[in-house]
Amino acid sequence: MRRKIYQVTDKALIKEVLDSTLWGTLALVDGGRPYQTPLNFAYIQSGRSRGEVMFHCSLKGRRMGIVRAGQDDGDGSPGVHAHFSVVEELSLIPSHFTSEDYACNLNQYYISLFMEGRLSEVTDPEEKAANLNILVRKHQPEGRYREITLDDPDYRKKVRGTGMLRLQVEKLSAKFHLSQELKGAALKNMTEALRKRGSPLDKRTLAWIERLG
Repeated sequence: MRRKIYQVTDKALIKEVLDSTLWGTLALVDGGRPYQTPLNFAYIQSGRSRGEVMFHCSLKGRRMGIVRAGQDDGDGSPGVHAHFSVVEELSLIPSHFTSEDYACNLNQYYISLFMEGRLSEVTDPEEKAANLNILVRKHQPEGRYREITLDDPDYRKKVRGTGMLRLQVEKLSAKFHLSQELKGAALKNMTEALRKRGSPLDKRTLAWIERLG
C-alpha cells in the first residue's frame, strides 16, 4: 500500500468488517480476459492462515466453469488464481467541512479489503451444508429457519444441486481511509461537521475514527 497511514493489520478489525459486509467482488480471468462479479460471501478465520472466503453459486454457471477449467494450471496447487475485494462505504466529506473554498478537499471515506488466493470447488456434501449454514447465519442473523443438514429431505437435493467455491486467502491487505491525514483544527472541524449532519453513515464513520484514534 502506497500510503501506510491508511493500512490496518489488526485481524480483529479486519474480521469485523468482513463479518458485517454482505457482499464483495470476485475477479477471475476467463480466456485471457478479466471477469468479475458481485457476490454474497462468508469469511472463515482458520488458525494461523489468512482464512477462507466461501461463496455459493450455480453448478453450471460461468464462475464454476472457469474454476473447473483451471483446477490444474500446472503449478501443483488446487484451484485458480482469484482476487476478492470488499468495500464498506463511509461518509462523503464535502470540501467545506475542512476548507473555506478549496474544492480539492472533497473526500470519500471508506474501508477496503483486498484478498488474493486460490479459488477451488467444494464438492463434499457435508462441507457444502456446513458452509451454507455459515452463509445463512451471516445474512439472516435473526434465525427463524431449520439448520441445513443432509438428513433433512427438504435440503438434501438442494445442497447437492448447489455450487460452492472456496477462496483460500494467501494475501490480504486492509485500507481504512478515514481522517488519518487531518490534525488539529482541521480534524476538529471535520468531526464536528459530521456530528452536526448526523446521518447513520456519519455516526458509523465517527465511531471508526474514534476507534482508530
